[in-house]
Formats: sequence, C-alpha cells, structure tokens
Amino acid sequence: MRNAESISNAECGMKISTPYVVPIESCPKNFVKRLMKILDSNHELRKVGLDLMWEDVTFFDKEETQRRESNFYDKAQIDDNLYCAQVDTTFALYSNVRHYNLRFSLRTTGNLMAYHLPWYFDYDNLPEDEKYYMEHADNSSPVAKHFKQKFTADFLRIHATLEII
Repeated sequence: MRNAESISNAECGMKISTPYVVPIESCPKNFVKRLMKILDSNHELRKVGLDLMWEDVTFFDKEETQRRESNFYDKAQIDDNLYCAQVDTTFALYSNVRHYNLRFSLRTTGNLMAYHLPWYFDYDNLPEDEKYYMEHADNSSPVAKHFKQKFTADFLRIHATLEII
C-alpha cells in the first residue's frame, strides 16, 4: 500500500475523466498501463489521453465537432497511433504536475480511443436526468452551451411562426 510520501513522489500520476467518456469496444483492458508507459517515456509531457471517436457522431452540432476534432490530426504525429495534440476532458493520465495545461500532451488513436457519449445523444428525446443537466449546466460545458443555443433558437423560430399565424 502506498503511503503519503510515495503518493507525492514525482513518479505518481493521476487519472482524470469526464463521466461521459467510455472506451471503445476494442480498447484493451490495460489501457491505463499503456498510457502510463507513454507518459513515463516522455517526461516533458503533462498528460496523455485517449482520443475521441468523432467521425460518426450524430448530435446536432456534429459538423463543428468533426471539423474541430479533425484538426488534431494536422498536428505532429509521434508514432503510428500517437499525436501531439491538446487533451482536455477526455480520459487522460496526468504527470504529477500541479498546473492544468492543454499543451504538452499526446492523444492516442487506433484501439486506444473513447466515445464521448453526448455526441451521440438524441437531443430532441433526452432522458429526464440529461435534460435537467443540459438546462442547468453553465457554459463551461460546451455541449450544454450548444444545447441551450440550439433550443433557444428553435424556441424563437417557433414563437415567431406562431405570431405570424
């Protein structure tokens, strides 16, 4: 069992994930160890994370998501399935550096990827708990922000149509 001294040691990293990130079916069960190996062999890195599946997203803002995510592949390729690219809220393994930073990170591809579930939601038929979250989340959640913009625009369009009738 680790003690407090070993936990604060520079060799210790931490895992961070949003609750909506789920590894793809072919992602190996030892993916955390594989991420740690990448992080250990690249000491200048702050984090390494699973890339997100983005080509098949279905939600209302899919074109913007696909454009944004495809830009990560324009960055420097380090290895067959490893790119130097920002990692934000995906599943990531962080080095023991106390400052949050989008830079100095790597994204994995191939079978080391994950689904970002909100990109697959049917926003016209959300379960009640998801609808509540979208309605009450602040703009730090990009999906909730876009949800509010979309449905505000839809409401205004419908309201304007009703006034014409």
